Amino acid sequence: MRNVIGSGRGLVRIRSKLFLTYCERVFDDGAEKLFSKHNSDEAAQMLIDGDNTGSLKGAEELVKKSQEFLSAKYIDDADSWGVIDPERWNAFYKWLYENKLCDKDLTGIGFSNDYLPQ
Repeated sequence: MRNVIGSGRGLVRIRSKLFLTYCERVFDDGAEKLFSKHNSDEAAQMLIDGDNTGSLKGAEELVKKSQEFLSAKYIDDADSWGVIDPERWNAFYKWLYENKLCDKDLTGIGFSNDYLPQ
């Protein structure tokens, strides 16, 4: 039975937009309450405590400093929630490729703003 809204890619696009609209509302409503934004030390400690691989052992100070820095960046310079700056991501992809951290150049792929609410 065909879905009334659509099928295939059209349905995926509609559902993706609905999901991201919901996420935007939750994020916008909760941004000022965002735990890690206002509790960077405690959030970092939760990450350290949850590491069952041992990969953070000896890097606790780095994790705490990173979280302190990142906590101010969750809502940073974008005009609205969820927007990906292609120039920024492509520069990152270029850096990955040039430093042989990935096997192929990912410039221009792997991200999209098409599904974001308008």
